[in-house]
Amino acid sequence: MRTEAGWLLHAGDAYHLRAELAAEDHPVSALAQLRANDDLARRASLAHLRRLARDHAGDITLFGSHDFGEFPPR
Repeated sequence: MRTEAGWLLHAGDAYHLRAELAAEDHPVSALAQLRANDDLARRASLAHLRRLARDHAGDITLFGSHDFGEFPPR
């Protein structure tokens, strides 16, 4: 979705913790690998999201379904 502040992208289940966008060897990734139905697709999606986060940091805001730190305070 395009907003006045830039693009807003819901990444769904593509990552569990935002830290996975910065670190390919994050410990949570090992658990995600075990639980994935299609780990190759999971890793490809995560690579695309990492590239977006890195190359378009000022234009896009990513958030996922699992990292409670990304949810707005209540």
